[in-house]
Amino acid sequence: MSTHLAQSHGSQRALAPRSLIFGLSLVLAGCGGGGGSSSSLVASMLEDAGGNTLSVNGIGKLSIPQSGITADQCYRAGSDVPVSCDDPRAIELNSYQDGMLNSIAPLSYSQLGSFPITSCVKDNVTGLIWEGKKGIEPYDIRGVNRSFTNFDSSTVPQKYYWNGYDLIKEPPSEDEIKHTSNSIGYVNAINEMALCGFKDWRLPTREELLTLMDYSKTGSQLTIDTTWFPNTRVGLYWTSTPVFGNSFDGWHIQSNSGWAYDFSSRQSRTGVRLVRASP
Repeated sequence: MSTHLAQSHGSQRALAPRSLIFGLSLVLAGCGGGGGSSSSLVASMLEDAGGNTLSVNGIGKLSIPQSGITADQCYRAGSDVPVSCDDPRAIELNSYQDGMLNSIAPLSYSQLGSFPITSCVKDNVTGLIWEGKKGIEPYDIRGVNRSFTNFDSSTVPQKYYWNGYDLIKEPPSEDEIKHTSNSIGYVNAINEMALCGFKDWRLPTREELLTLMDYSKTGSQLTIDTTWFPNTRVGLYWTSTPVFGNSFDGWHIQSNSGWAYDFSSRQSRTGVRLVRASP
């Protein structure tokens, strides 16, 4: 199986895990041939540089967690079957595979004070505080079953519809933007209730949301630690990162693959998980 960090869908794009954070445009052959994912290469660069942080536009210094790949999930040349990272054949292929570097900033979370993890969770590596999710609760705005549009401008066309003759493009109204079924309205509602005592919750960037992905999970599993993040919905989660040159779409992350996509219409309803900086 080939792992491509940038996969083309016509004019649409999907980007693989961590490659967004590091800004690499590599294509790795042989199911991560050369390391399993881009984080292995960057981890080696960071190790050589003597640090484990990266400057990210709009975020500042962000510590980078490992990908979650375990010491039994390395690869050797000519095979898609995982082998032990101690296997000489895996080392010969690439000595910086993710599983060989899993002791560098491993994924780690903790409870924030006395708040339940269905309210908030601290990422011990990045320092970010993440919103937890409640279960299926029809009348609770924070229920896992809730979905949201992602309009953020009343002056730029972000919605469209077919009137039978033409494709009509128009900006959303202020009421649509501020409604609790839209990402900004949801952010406002969560800040008004001061979730976990904070009023500075926001939609995460693409880079931030990718740091939660655990790529040791395969098949149909959610690529996130469901012990710390229960009630995670299968599907897409919005980010605040815009698509360059396209006001109608936004970047989102798929929770059961860890891939990022830039071809989701802002008027589509998907999941939202908010974030804030560490206290």
